[in-house]
Amino acid sequence: MKKIRIAFVGGGWILNWHARGFLRMKEHCGIVAAAEPNEQRRADIRRLCGNPNLPIYTDYNEMFNAGRFDAAVILLPHHLHVEAAVKAASHGYHVLMEKVMARNTYECQRMIDACKSAGVTLCVAHDRRYSKDWAAMRKVVASGAIGKIEHARFEYNGDSARSDSWVYYIETVGGGAMMSCMTHQLDALRWMCGEAESVYCVSQRNENKMEGDCADVATFRMESGAIAVASISWMTTVSNFLNAHKNTLWYEFNHICGEKGDVYFMHGKGTFLKLRGKDAPPEYEHAARGDFVNISRELEDSGHDGLAENYVKMLMGERHDFSSFGEDTIKTVQLAEAAYISNETRSEIKLPIPQTPWEDRVYLNKINLKT
Repeated sequence: MKKIRIAFVGGGWILNWHARGFLRMKEHCGIVAAAEPNEQRRADIRRLCGNPNLPIYTDYNEMFNAGRFDAAVILLPHHLHVEAAVKAASHGYHVLMEKVMARNTYECQRMIDACKSAGVTLCVAHDRRYSKDWAAMRKVVASGAIGKIEHARFEYNGDSARSDSWVYYIETVGGGAMMSCMTHQLDALRWMCGEAESVYCVSQRNENKMEGDCADVATFRMESGAIAVASISWMTTVSNFLNAHKNTLWYEFNHICGEKGDVYFMHGKGTFLKLRGKDAPPEYEHAARGDFVNISRELEDSGHDGLAENYVKMLMGERHDFSSFGEDTIKTVQLAEAAYISNETRSEIKLPIPQTPWEDRVYLNKINLKT
């Protein structure tokens, strides 16, 4: 059986996770090339990809022209996503885009249209969808065990802003902490609880940390009638999310409350379920007998492993659980974009919102961009 040939566009920190995931699928895929202009990163790229002779191009256009792979995994700063995706599609390559998909829905739509026209897939690396802990939580909700959702919250603690990083700048990240990382929580909200009909958001800035928002709290009215909240803080003292199961401030926390019970996830601890009443599904009967029951404890699990596995299976035409296609995850970007508009206009924003070029977007009117 022919192996899927993978090429990386960009060799920054996130490559650690993507390379590991695809190497675990080495019987079905191979990492055959990379593009990275920074020569100092090349030794690390070859080490992470397990190939001391891996071809590394200075410019991704040169790599695209070489035409020796099937899928481009794009790991660039957010403002470069749309151009790289459109060019990859024009060469006939499938595109896997590191989240967030793009800076706004206008850019997302350009990518969707380009990939559709070229007949290639456009996927987004929302790795949390492929974490065993998060998947266990979604499975509970989908089973109906907790009944109709009434309230949900998705929270993120971190300290990721650095003045020497592209993440510091509004123009390159597409806003701030919300567009960079709270999109994990926004995507989980949609994935587990369905679509929102409106959003209201307040944001906090600290220019010592980054140009854009450092903390955000967004509330949602869901189409189902539930209410929800998603929040992020990059003003906290999480030492390292890899050590979040130790005695540190927790990294991510998800909680969904339903008519018949509650399910929650805490990073480094697991996923827990408690049901009320005696009509629990057989699979979850043990969660209706007392305290919360841990139904998933995958402390070493990385969603990127599951992401790579399901992505490769999807491209091979095998049975898979891949779900974060571009035509779906544009709606995750829409939530973040609408939340920014809400903060600047101090109003509740109804969905959907019109697609507007980055330079013309309302939430930039009060921000002095450094270009």
